Amino acid sequence: MRNGPLPRSGRRPRRRLHPGLSGFFSLPLTLVLTASGLALWTGCLVLAGLSPDEALGRLNVLTIYVAMTLAALGSTWLCSRFLDGEPRPDYGLPLAPLPLAHGLAGIAAGVAAQGALYLAGLLTTVYAARWNAGPGPAFWHYALTQFFVAVGEELFHRGYLLRRWTAWLGRWPAAAATSLLFGAAHLLSPGAGILSTVGIAAHGLVYAWIVQATGSLWPAVGLHWAWNVMEAGVLGLPNSGTPAPFALVATAVNGPAWWTGGDFGPEAGVISLVAIPVAWLVLWPAARGAYRPSGAGTAAR
Repeated sequence: MRNGPLPRSGRRPRRRLHPGLSGFFSLPLTLVLTASGLALWTGCLVLAGLSPDEALGRLNVLTIYVAMTLAALGSTWLCSRFLDGEPRPDYGLPLAPLPLAHGLAGIAAGVAAQGALYLAGLLTTVYAARWNAGPGPAFWHYALTQFFVAVGEELFHRGYLLRRWTAWLGRWPAAAATSLLFGAAHLLSPGAGILSTVGIAAHGLVYAWIVQATGSLWPAVGLHWAWNVMEAGVLGLPNSGTPAPFALVATAVNGPAWWTGGDFGPEAGVISLVAIPVAWLVLWPAARGAYRPSGAGTAAR
């Protein structure tokens, strides 16, 4: 017995998976696709004549995050198409003037936020700075690498996952949940702990807020990219437990770890909280503009 009229095609519409489950399912799927892509790349290098050790040595941060970016796009397509029944998945990266302009606003917010943080360090005498070197090839390679880090991590944490969990939990609970996941993901970094997790999660709330307000990942990508490049590539501060291999400014850090973040970097210290209201203020005009692409779902509302 039918409970309602069938569509013209004669087929009953496919029942969608619960948004909480589909969002959660996208996480391991992205990781599996990333690992598969890296394994395929390594295998191609071995077939090209490299030894297995040499091929594995070619797996640098840039390669890993390019694979993660492609995997996140593939995961979004698969989940949207087969779990949600969406014929045209929303990747959150519209190539239109307004969202791209919001990406530039994100870059401005990242530069301003890091500038405020660094000024706080100078004023509290925990940072001592000297000019190191001009931008060379290593700097531009680092900037390119961090672009894919930003795109890959934003797609993973605030792309499909945030959109589906917003439909499930509502706006701020979804922002909080994905931000905690964002902070916990960095527990694998050297020197990570409770303070770094809380600090990164607090920054993640700003990222989630601007994605939900604009319906686009570009402002979060711009903020994420500028933050990382300014932190390690320009100002010479540790980034997620990794010392800056080079920087335009050489910074000596002296002070209590609870304030500076210690070896992990500013995100593990109270000093990083100075940056949050600065980023929020710079991004506020973009949030008020509220670009919402068609079909963006509840993440854009």
